[in-house]
Amino acid sequence: MIMDALKHYGLGQRTDLSRAINLPLRNTKRIKFTCFDVSEKFLVFGANSGSLYIYDRATVNFLSIIPSQLGPISQLLISRNGKQIAVSNLRGKIGVVLDLDSSATKEILLTELSPPGSNGGSGETDGSSSSDYLPPVAAFASVFVTCFCWGNDDRELYCGDSRGTVSLLQLSLFMGRNILNITLNPVLLLENQIVQIDRYNDMLLVSTLSKCVLCNTAREEFKQIGNRPRDGPYGATFIVANNIDSPTVSDLLDQTNANHSAEQQQSSSPKTMPTHQQTDVRIFCARPGSRLWEADMEGNVLRTHQFKLQQVFGFNRLHTLRQRLLLVHNDRELLLIDPIVSKVVLRIEDLEQVDRVAVLGDEVYVFAAEQKLLHLKIDVCWDERFKPETKKVDGKKNSPFRENGVYILDQLFNSSNGVTKESNIQSEVTIKEALVSVVRGKYGKNIRQMFLGYEQIAPERPKTLNVSKVYNHEENYSNETRVLPTDEAYLAEEHEEVEEPEPVSTRRNPPKKMFSMSLLSDYQLDEDDKTVRNLYLVYRSSIISNLNFSDRYAKIFDTYDTHAIVGLLHKLEGVMEENNEEDPRIKCVKIYFDYLKVELIWEIDDDSRAYIKESFIEYNRRLLQSELEQLEQCESCGHYLRPNANCHYADIGTTLMQYYWSRKEYPQCFELVQQIPYLWHSITRYYVQDQREDKMIQCLWSMGDCGLLEKTAEEIFTATHWRQLFDVMLTCYNSNSLMCLNCDKLCTLNESGRDLMWPRKDNNCTGSSTKTSDNSKTFYSWNYILNVAISSGTIGGKALLKLVQGYDEYIPTGAIGSGFYCKCLLNATTD
Repeated sequence: MIMDALKHYGLGQRTDLSRAINLPLRNTKRIKFTCFDVSEKFLVFGANSGSLYIYDRATVNFLSIIPSQLGPISQLLISRNGKQIAVSNLRGKIGVVLDLDSSATKEILLTELSPPGSNGGSGETDGSSSSDYLPPVAAFASVFVTCFCWGNDDRELYCGDSRGTVSLLQLSLFMGRNILNITLNPVLLLENQIVQIDRYNDMLLVSTLSKCVLCNTAREEFKQIGNRPRDGPYGATFIVANNIDSPTVSDLLDQTNANHSAEQQQSSSPKTMPTHQQTDVRIFCARPGSRLWEADMEGNVLRTHQFKLQQVFGFNRLHTLRQRLLLVHNDRELLLIDPIVSKVVLRIEDLEQVDRVAVLGDEVYVFAAEQKLLHLKIDVCWDERFKPETKKVDGKKNSPFRENGVYILDQLFNSSNGVTKESNIQSEVTIKEALVSVVRGKYGKNIRQMFLGYEQIAPERPKTLNVSKVYNHEENYSNETRVLPTDEAYLAEEHEEVEEPEPVSTRRNPPKKMFSMSLLSDYQLDEDDKTVRNLYLVYRSSIISNLNFSDRYAKIFDTYDTHAIVGLLHKLEGVMEENNEEDPRIKCVKIYFDYLKVELIWEIDDDSRAYIKESFIEYNRRLLQSELEQLEQCESCGHYLRPNANCHYADIGTTLMQYYWSRKEYPQCFELVQQIPYLWHSITRYYVQDQREDKMIQCLWSMGDCGLLEKTAEEIFTATHWRQLFDVMLTCYNSNSLMCLNCDKLCTLNESGRDLMWPRKDNNCTGSSTKTSDNSKTFYSWNYILNVAISSGTIGGKALLKLVQGYDEYIPTGAIGSGFYCKCLLNATTD
């Protein structure tokens, strides 16, 4: 047993800085501060005039003004090094101030968000370190920034906006010149506005009005945290258990153990900066009803923290105090939360109309209505109590996140001396949490091993690349655990969201945990397996981010030939099936077709070309099934009598037709057209080029393609061709049929087919030849066909009138407009 330190938090200092910050505004009532942020050296305020007001943080003396043309500033965030400032307004403008420390004249360099698209947002949030949620502002309809987040090197700025886009602003200074190159690129597209962005090393955490997404910016992998939606502004942030900047329980334990671990201290390098292990970092996402999700760095929800508060307290934004504590606020009070022990450790009340909050170390700055600024200093008191010595593995202490449940149980069952009444009460309060923590931790399969201190054997390597996007239903299982058992009455009111956990003896076993994406990196995979894994990760990222990842796929595929790519796609399809993806075949085809350059079809091997053909057929038949079901088929050969209107990746289909037709591989062409009747258009063009008299006229009629008929009429048609076309029209009208383009059999159309092909009463007599309409009911009319004939110049007016006289008894009354006869008479005068 060693002495541990118990922290008590209190408000050590409260200073009103309102008068000092308002001194520069004493001669004007028009200018108001709208937002602010703090750094080690500066207090910076944004104003409705578009200017930035700079103060010395230590003395609160006014230093300077940086003017701009932004208008009212809505967001402001100082970089981590304190040298850059990011600002924005409600009209999508973004500004950056460089080198705040220098004595040179400052200016705000501007760029802007792209105009709102189909997913343009309408509400607003504020997610910079000094801002919180703002209600919707109807007066501004454009896209605007709702939150900022600086990257680790302060040369990257992430901008979340009102439509749900996260964009990256890259700042690159040219050598020896004071010129800035600003590029703004979207990196994540989500369905609604961004509430808060946080960054930890390569991990980016993005919270929207409906969900949280974890992004690995190095590998461009994206994962949604949990699967239960929400509706409203709720923040998210990273928390580090062992903060190197402030003394914690674990730090004091290390100091105590230092006298007993000289060899370990000698073997470690004193010049190496301590780094946090991934197990020491947790993600906390705010939920409705004063709840927090705790998730690991793989995005798996571990447990739900419930806080019983006197009033509903929405955690609109999560501020971090020394990276370990959470600070939340409403318009009247501030709460300081220790998420490791799941406890509200400090409540600061007596505040009025709190607008925005900024945190620096142990200091909190509160900006309130009427231009008020309060400075709060948080003090920490230390009490000592007995606690078991922290165990170390390989010379490194375990994370408090992982040890919590183990040591509670260890103290409860193994400690007989030095246990006070207070500690017994604490044990009773936390026993439920401790049990669940142990059962669901690494010792869960064998509780006895936990007490004996044995390590669990690592899992076997999966037989296949089973890459799970989440632990199966992990959230439903996780939410059976509630950290504060004293909140039962409050939780009963919200039984729809948090259910009472079942007794341990009757609880169902948790779902079998599948392998997460990061676990696969621990195994020795061959190059193809690694490539397939990367392909699947890119696919999952594209689903969450809604971005086009064609470039990412291209970087992978470009290193393989087509035959090898086909093999990878077969493996990728298997991985998708194992991970319960719907239609894995269709998704793999789309990935490849988005990458494929159609000119390669002429150069690849026969097997690869056959794969493309089969994939093209399957993709279209699956997605166009309902459309194809409406088309009639020949009873003899099974070919469709007419084409359908749509085709996915039509350029691939037409290129395949060109390849096979050029090599006189006609069976391949007719196999394609039998499955995808849209490609009858390609065959009709080949018949026209070859001037196949036996097929050309019938194909033109069945296609119903206005542009193709008009072009063919101008270039090829003669009076004989027009007579043949009129004969085909009469045959189809009189028998309600179409001729099969494959076997030349006359096939009767059903009623729906006749209505779709042409109107029973041809009343379309007001128009003339049109080259802009492909409407089938325009094409299948006497008026349209005759106007094309007279406009083509391939038959004279007198000859055409004489030809039409032979069909007058079959042409419905009023089917031909007067404009046709006028054209014939005018044409006859020039014959």
